[in-house]
Parts: sequence; C-alpha cells; structure tokens
Amino acid sequence: RQGHADEFTVKRPVERKQVLADILGLSFLR
Repeated sequence: RQGHADEFTVKRPVERKQVLADILGLSFLR
C-alpha cells in the first residue's frame, strides 16, 4: 500500500524525519 509514500509527500521535512524514524524503529531520532 502507498500509505507511507503519501505521508512523505504531505509532511514537512521534520515530520518526514519523524515518520522515517518510526518506520525504521530509530527512537533516538525523536
């Protein structure tokens, strides 16, 4: 599904980093 792709296109750079962190499970980026 394209859910994550949509998140990347609509969110600001900082929020993108947050989403990427969630996807990768890198809680230290929070």
